[in-house]
Amino acid sequence: MVQCRSGHTYIFRRQLVPGEPTACPCDNETFETREQMIIYCRRYESYRDILREAYPELSLPEILGTPNGIDALCEFLRQSGAFSRTGALLKLQPQPLLENEPMPSVDDSGDETSDDGTLFPFFLSFIFPFPPL
Repeated sequence: MVQCRSGHTYIFRRQLVPGEPTACPCDNETFETREQMIIYCRRYESYRDILREAYPELSLPEILGTPNGIDALCEFLRQSGAFSRTGALLKLQPQPLLENEPMPSVDDSGDETSDDGTLFPFFLSFIFPFPPL
């Protein structure tokens, strides 16, 4: 969604890389742009009703810039696979759960000492990887 709204998609990248095709795969002639994919590309015509429910005239500023349009665009992208690199539907990723995360090991000694026996606060080990001399 963010890439679609900002215009920084794989389409934009392909325009910068010599030799990469810039024509839309629907006809191999039309220059592929964000507007062309959302409003005109024949590959996504069957999904465009999702957008027309929000804005029948398919106004790109309305679709990209209003809460109603953004909701419709999210659904359009989810169902169509538009703006994915392969055009395939994106798989929904499961939400991470705390119980699935690894627990850090606990040191029972209660102090953080360096190899030479001096105290070296644990949080400083991230900033200064070696204890002071």
